[in-house]
Amino acid sequence: MIKPKFIDLEENNGIPCLKVINSKHPCISQRIKYFVPNDILIGNNEKTTLVITGPNMGGKSTILRQACVLVIMAQVGCYVPATEFTLTSKDKIFTRIGAKDK
Repeated sequence: MIKPKFIDLEENNGIPCLKVINSKHPCISQRIKYFVPNDILIGNNEKTTLVITGPNMGGKSTILRQACVLVIMAQVGCYVPATEFTLTSKDKIFTRIGAKDK
């Protein structure tokens, strides 16, 4: 668990960013013995959008939910499960998850 580091948009040339290294989902990683940590890099080289594709049961929905939960945790002042967590302040989160799982 680490304290998130916030940077101003001006420090990052006006580009919103999210840099998360070795992150884990705060709920799922406690239940699964071998949870593979993930890196999330958004805003590097002016790329602010990700398209995540892959096979069924490949972890796409999990990484999207994980990124959103970690950003919310960081903004309310929580420590996050990662080795590095840097972000600009967020005022909205957009995702499109077409999952019909219940």
